[in-house]
Amino acid sequence: MRNLNFIRAAVTLAFASAAIAQTITEELAGAIANYSSLSLFRSLLTASPQALITSLDNRDSNITVLVPTNAAIQSYLKESRIFDVTELNQTELQIFFSYHILDASLTSKDFEGDRGLSIPTLLQATLFNNRSAGPQIQSQFGKEASGQVIFALKRDGKDKRQQNEDMGGPNVMLRAGLAQDIKMTAVDGSWGAKDVNSFQVVDKVLSPPRSCSNTVHTIKDPRLDALDAALIKTQLWKALDHSKNVTCLAPSTEAFKNAGNPDVKLSKQDLTGAILAHTLNEVTYSNYLRDGQVIGTLNKTKVRVSIRGEDIFFNNAKVIEANVLTNNGLIHILDSVIEDGGKPNSTGTSTTASETATATGETTSPSGSETAEQENSASSRYLPTHHRFSAMTVPRERNSNVRLLACLVDGEDTDDSDYRFLVDEQHVKYITTAPGTFRGAEDDRTFKPVLLGELLPLFPTGDWNQGHVARDPETGKATFVRTETVQFGQVKNTWHPVKLNELGFTRQVRLRQRVHVSTHPQVGGGKPVPIKFAVWPWEIPSIEVETAAYRWLHDTGVGPKFWDISPRVKRAV
Repeated sequence: MRNLNFIRAAVTLAFASAAIAQTITEELAGAIANYSSLSLFRSLLTASPQALITSLDNRDSNITVLVPTNAAIQSYLKESRIFDVTELNQTELQIFFSYHILDASLTSKDFEGDRGLSIPTLLQATLFNNRSAGPQIQSQFGKEASGQVIFALKRDGKDKRQQNEDMGGPNVMLRAGLAQDIKMTAVDGSWGAKDVNSFQVVDKVLSPPRSCSNTVHTIKDPRLDALDAALIKTQLWKALDHSKNVTCLAPSTEAFKNAGNPDVKLSKQDLTGAILAHTLNEVTYSNYLRDGQVIGTLNKTKVRVSIRGEDIFFNNAKVIEANVLTNNGLIHILDSVIEDGGKPNSTGTSTTASETATATGETTSPSGSETAEQENSASSRYLPTHHRFSAMTVPRERNSNVRLLACLVDGEDTDDSDYRFLVDEQHVKYITTAPGTFRGAEDDRTFKPVLLGELLPLFPTGDWNQGHVARDPETGKATFVRTETVQFGQVKNTWHPVKLNELGFTRQVRLRQRVHVSTHPQVGGGKPVPIKFAVWPWEIPSIEVETAAYRWLHDTGVGPKFWDISPRVKRAV
């Protein structure tokens, strides 16, 4: 009987869910029925009502649906190489609906503000929303408003793009992911029970934000070319992509040039510090910035916000393109490299620290960042620009002689994590860390500057190649529990007469953790060649088998030309 009652309840619930989905889609479809240019969206609702209800996640009131026009959907389908809306799968539809539903019922009056509006959507998937809602968004839209945002700014004057004959209303510019600009026509349509919901019309299908690297490489804005080169040089792209809640203050390519090309001239370590000094440790949508606000960076420095009319400055650097949304925050493109103590002059243009006095006065920013007086040091005030840039580096703390080569981190932090390091550019050392060693800083376990400079203790000296790190129960800090010298497994079948040291190779491209394209002065005249590593001890047997296979193929002309690398560690081919 219990099973029968359970089945009846489940069936009743299923029918109720289907009925709710049908009701919601019918209400929205009916509301837009008078707009002939929105017929494709109506077809989408009719064909996939469950995708909409799943995206709503039990929300059926106080929302705004952004409805793409027929032309917008047709363009989207063409770019996706799809011939009909019914070919979209459920995952694609849920992402589509989630990012086109705003977490508030908004009309044209809500877009009147001069500074714009950051509006949360219902898009929650981590791939597109690796950030959390700040206190400003939560106070404005509610604590549950944690979805990825769009940025809205009302347009002045007439828009040159053709307007549909069956609709009219004020124009609002929307900024979505991948620096996409969309025209929203505020038709102020209403739907749902007691007309508690709104709908507005957009001329494009919105693109959800992607990772920082995906964004920069997709939009191909030449103003970001130098930043891209700098992040490639420092190998920070991966760390930046996996960091939550950050703002990248991106000097333009011209700004890098005017600063003496630090992306080319600075060492990898100094350039790393400079980039971290241009990365804020919170998400700063432009409408929430306030004059005098001071915000911290990942380099433990601070920058001051100045508002001059419609212009926004970080220290001396003016924002020339704001709110390039990414899945973990956003990018503001700047006209200058940020200088320690720099500020805009009285005319609202960029100045260096040597041209103006320091900022004074104390206020409290809305985001909780403290505003305080920042003093210029005499050493930086009169230095050339590129020297000022390099002065903003990560303090050379512990383990500056250590380089992270590879890591295998347990995502749940319930098992050991493994790291492979290079010390003094010649000694390879393996370290395991116990679960909970970096409690509270789990997201930084693969971020090289923080891992080596803050989380891991100072590497012990001496002849050791394997260590174990755990959390000291008394101090709460990571400490080396033991270090030892062990005999790692080696590839025994080193049959080839050519022997090259692994560390003599210069990596050009990382294809996988174990496969790189590298160069060596003694290989192919310095031309790029693929090399494969046994990064971890347990990978030695597979490399042993592969090495034997290459020996069988060596004289047949079938396989690739083969070098036996690194007689010291015998771990690469």
